[in-house]
Amino acid sequence: MDGTPNDGGVNSWDLEATLDIEWSGAMAPGASLVVYEASAGNQDAAFALSVLKALEYARNDTVNHPNILSISYGDGETRFPIATMHAWDSVVRNSAAIGMTVFVASGDEGAYGLRGPGRPICHVDAPANCPHVVAVGGTHLVVNAAGQIAQETGWTDTNNNGASGGGISQIFPVPSYQEGIRLPVKPGYKRGRGVPDVALNADPDTGYAVLFQGAWTIVGGTSVASPIWAALFARIAQEGLVANRTVLGYVNPRLYLLGPTPAFRPITQGNNSYAGVVGYECTPGWNAVTGWGSPVGEQLAQGLLC
Repeated sequence: MDGTPNDGGVNSWDLEATLDIEWSGAMAPGASLVVYEASAGNQDAAFALSVLKALEYARNDTVNHPNILSISYGDGETRFPIATMHAWDSVVRNSAAIGMTVFVASGDEGAYGLRGPGRPICHVDAPANCPHVVAVGGTHLVVNAAGQIAQETGWTDTNNNGASGGGISQIFPVPSYQEGIRLPVKPGYKRGRGVPDVALNADPDTGYAVLFQGAWTIVGGTSVASPIWAALFARIAQEGLVANRTVLGYVNPRLYLLGPTPAFRPITQGNNSYAGVVGYECTPGWNAVTGWGSPVGEQLAQGLLC
């Protein structure tokens, strides 16, 4: 994309891209997958610019014409220049206008969500904080011998295995689609965009099998939940083409209308406290751990296509 060479998957950090490709491809086998790579540099500002480059490149890609994008990277919003975060959201908003939907992992470090230096206080991950992306949180999923869901709770830090990223942005104001919901603003914080919007299994304890460097391993994280949500939308979009209905673009308002309906499995147990920082609780309705919850695929498709 910017001249950064692909290293052939020989480094440990390539597991991130590998799991995205394997699981989005497994869930939407008929989809064409494109990977956008840019040099992240060695500083937060450089990383922020690389995200902006990738977003702009994808939006202007007249060869592949992507209509769904998944991003599995991020960090606490206090780590990035405010102007650049607004630039991210501007590109996503413009991309939505031409029919692209962007999913972003909400993070794997609960309400703390901040790598490197920083006070241990609540942070929201960026670019999941952008109002025009669909922020994807995490759950802990248990199935029975028949493959049916036996239990699903918010991904909670029970054994130093991470927790679902989520909270209230201090950069972006409350978007219109969240005006009607209760946002759990902590003392000393101001109202802002709530994260995440939706969720999916992400706890490594109930994780996903990935083939990497010739060996199978089990991984978790919202880094997997986001591309699977993207794949689900690809399948729904395909149904939309058959039915001559558009389901892509700026989907957040439509998801929030479906939030209280059977299109979502509500998650009412768990929290995202992490690293000594008291996070948020799973509650009925929208919450700052799992959003509206995990998708009920057939019901979600019907709701979007009706």
